[in-house]
Amino acid sequence: MRTQAQLLSSPDAVNRLFDQCVRPDLPPVDMSLHKSGSHYIVEFEKSDEVKGEVDFARVQCLAARLKGKRSVVAWADEAARCLRAMTGFDRVMVYRFNHDLSGDVIAEAKMPQQPPYLGLRYPASDIPKQARQLYLRSTLRIIADVDAPTVSITPSLGAKGEPIDLSLSVTRAVSPVHLEYMRNMGVAASMSVSIIRDGKLWGLLACHSDTPHYVDFRTRTAVELFVQLATYELAELEMRAAQAQLVETQELHRRLMTLAADGKLIQRFSDFSEQIGRVIAFDGIAIRFGESYVADGSAPTADEFEKLADFLNTAGGSEVFVTDALSKRFAGAKELSDRVAGVLAFPI
Repeated sequence: MRTQAQLLSSPDAVNRLFDQCVRPDLPPVDMSLHKSGSHYIVEFEKSDEVKGEVDFARVQCLAARLKGKRSVVAWADEAARCLRAMTGFDRVMVYRFNHDLSGDVIAEAKMPQQPPYLGLRYPASDIPKQARQLYLRSTLRIIADVDAPTVSITPSLGAKGEPIDLSLSVTRAVSPVHLEYMRNMGVAASMSVSIIRDGKLWGLLACHSDTPHYVDFRTRTAVELFVQLATYELAELEMRAAQAQLVETQELHRRLMTLAADGKLIQRFSDFSEQIGRVIAFDGIAIRFGESYVADGSAPTADEFEKLADFLNTAGGSEVFVTDALSKRFAGAKELSDRVAGVLAFPI
C-alpha cells in the first residue's frame, strides 16, 4: 500500500488493486487509493467472482467500432451501444453540452419497453456548476441503488477540524436531492462517465437502470479506458469535420466575392442562398444590395430589415454580428418574434 501511495502522480490520481487479501478470514477485495488533502482515502469493494485482469482486448475491439464514423451522431450511437453491452444498464445515453451549458440527448441505446429520451434538451440548471467541476475531476460516478443505506464517516472531521473531501470517492453517498430526482424519473441505478475534450466537459455518457444495478470495479476500469479511446476517435472526427468545413467555407467566400464583384447577388439570390446553406444552416435568409432587397424563408420584410440594418450599423456595420437572442439586443425584435429568434449578419 505504501508503494501504491508513492505512485500517485497527481492530486486527482487514483491507483487500483484487484483481488487483495486484507485479512485471512475475509474474501478478497478490490481497492482504490487516492490522496485528499493530508489524508489517503482507501475504498474497498467486493471482488468480482470472475478473477483476472481487465479485458483490454474487448475494450479495444469495441473502441474499433467507433473508427471512421462520418458524424458525431453516428459516433454517439455506436458509443451508447458499446457501453450498454459492457455494463448491462437498461439505458445508455450520450448527452452533449451546448455553449449555453444546456444539454441534448443526441444518442440512446435502451430496452424496447422504455420511453425514448432521444432528442430531449435539459437546461443548464439540470447539472449544477459544482457537479460539472466534479465531472472534470472524477470522470466516473456510479449509484448502484438509490435506496441503499448510507453510513456516517467516523471521524467526521480531520485532525485540523476540516471536513474530509470525498470528491474523488466512488463509494461515497450522493445528495438526497439528486436521489429524489432519480426516483421521480423511475431510475433505481445510474452511472455517468465524462467526455472531456481539450480540458472541457464536452458531454456525458449517462446510464440508467430501472432496478438496482452494480457494475464491478474491473468493468468500470474497462469503461474508463473505452471512453478514453472513444474520446480520441471523437477528437479525430471533429478535427476532420472542422478541416472539411474550413475548405468549404473558403470556397463559399470565393464564390460570394465573385458574385458581389459582378453585382449579381440579387439576380442570383437562389444560388447565393443555396451555397450559404451548405455551410450554415438557416431558417430564413435576406440580402440587401444597394437599394434592392430580397428574402426567403423566415426573414424580415423590407421595412423591418431597414430598422434591423440601422441597428446592425450601430453594432458595428463592418463586422460579423451574431446572437441567438435578438430580443436581448435589438428593441425592434418584437416585430420579428413570430419568425426570427437569432441573427447572423455579415457585410459583403
